[in-house]
Amino acid sequence: MGKGKWAFKDLLCLGVILLVSLLASLPLFKAEIVQFNDSFCAMVKTVGLAMVWQDGQVAGRWLPDINYGYGYPLLNFYPPLFSYLTAIASLIVNNYMVGTNIILILGFIGSGFAMYLFARDFWGRQGALLSAVAYVFAPFHLCDIYQRSADAQFLSFVFLPLSAWGFYRLWVDTRFAYFVWAALAFAGLIISHNAIALFFFPVMVAYVVFQYVIDSPKSWMKIIWSGGAMTCAFALTAYYWLPALAEKQYVMINKITQGNWDFHVHMMSLYQLLFAAWTYAHWGMGYGHSFQIGIGHLFLTVIALAVIPILWRADKKTSWHMFFWVVVGVACGFMMLKASAFVWESLPLVKYVAAPWRLIVLIAFVLSFLSGAIVLWKPGRASAWIVPCAIALILALNFSYAKPNATYALDLASPRAFLGSHWPMDNMEYLPRWVQKIPMAPPPARYLVMQGQAIISAPQKISGVHHAFTVNATTPAIVCFHHFYFPGWKVFIDGQETAIHPENPYGLIVFAVPPGVHDIRITFGHTPVRVAGELISWLTVLCLLGGGFFLGWRRRKI
Repeated sequence: MGKGKWAFKDLLCLGVILLVSLLASLPLFKAEIVQFNDSFCAMVKTVGLAMVWQDGQVAGRWLPDINYGYGYPLLNFYPPLFSYLTAIASLIVNNYMVGTNIILILGFIGSGFAMYLFARDFWGRQGALLSAVAYVFAPFHLCDIYQRSADAQFLSFVFLPLSAWGFYRLWVDTRFAYFVWAALAFAGLIISHNAIALFFFPVMVAYVVFQYVIDSPKSWMKIIWSGGAMTCAFALTAYYWLPALAEKQYVMINKITQGNWDFHVHMMSLYQLLFAAWTYAHWGMGYGHSFQIGIGHLFLTVIALAVIPILWRADKKTSWHMFFWVVVGVACGFMMLKASAFVWESLPLVKYVAAPWRLIVLIAFVLSFLSGAIVLWKPGRASAWIVPCAIALILALNFSYAKPNATYALDLASPRAFLGSHWPMDNMEYLPRWVQKIPMAPPPARYLVMQGQAIISAPQKISGVHHAFTVNATTPAIVCFHHFYFPGWKVFIDGQETAIHPENPYGLIVFAVPPGVHDIRITFGHTPVRVAGELISWLTVLCLLGGGFFLGWRRRKI
């Protein structure tokens, strides 16, 4: 393990991976998006986030323009990294669809490079090249884009090998640089797709324990460093997951655990994992996308694993690592089958995952990684023909999957109008719990006197989350701001905060105004748990920067 210093040959391998990644992403080189519901939902997030950034709402917890302008706390709960990246890219190129496709293309490239980085330490350059190509062209990797448009889950493919490599390298060489790498990689996984991070967390914990068991001499300090990196990853992302966990009581999150979203409905059969047809039917509970793990990937992995008895005497550690990832792959496969229902029922958080078949992402990672071990059969010159043949097999079996059924262009000439006429296209599981009826059209007026004698004047929409107007009330009045209530919304009358009463059929922001002329301000901001999460994340960033500067200063002093 640790297959030599980086050299020009590595650049050639990365060049091949780049070419293969571009082949996989060819349909994305246009100003159109893949034609599936999830791509539309991703576009709503991207456009909505870009709009609230212009209003100064950096985290984008509340998107005020969607749901016909009634708002939605989408990115307070949904993993935000893909939306961050696509919003940035879209603002740079001034085109939302092109910006989204740029990030998807970079996702293919990044996943290939990340797998090469991890696999190179075990199989060398040629084996790592095969692992990277297998990873880029893993059937479910392509399915996530071209059949499901599951962009956030697609992004998680980049961070699985980055996390594994980070925690492996941190164990081999407990340097601060690897500590930061491991922390950042797993943090990226958390905010790219929380369900995949939830699955991969016990795998990384087991990986650290596994390395301690096979290490000689054993070192508790390495356990502490690894645990510190994992803790750091959670601290870096506390701004996201801490409010999401604490504030899920305020939304209808249980919708994703009921009816057709119950995880029992999504258990797989072994046949589906091996022979699922590649179709472009609309996704539903009867399923319209493929769950195959890849016959070519499985074939190469089985051939590669047969080398373990031969390798055992020469390199026990590599053999043990292969065995570890086999166990992970088998465990993931079992957890997707109906026979594992009793395990899911005993775990408190996994019911929110909804679909056990998401574990195919981890299986794709494991099979692709192990495929590269086929070079261990014939190390040296013989692998010069083994690798091209294996790559040809992967491309021959899976290249036809690298295309969507159709693409289409959205009318985004007016982004706010686009958002105002659409719902988020999810199961509305983040709808505030006060909403008993969902409005099916924009409100006739944003501000309305519901009771009493009063006149509203000088309305001013300062931003999507900051409104101001004047109320001249001759009697006590009840005023409605036609926007869903969610913790963080506050109403100020003449600078003094007043109570909001969202207990109405539509869960709207309703408040009482006393007689007289009053300046009203309505804003959306922080809650204590959001402040705590953001404070933890910023303090962690400062600690990492401080640690880096200190170590750099110490080296210069020496």
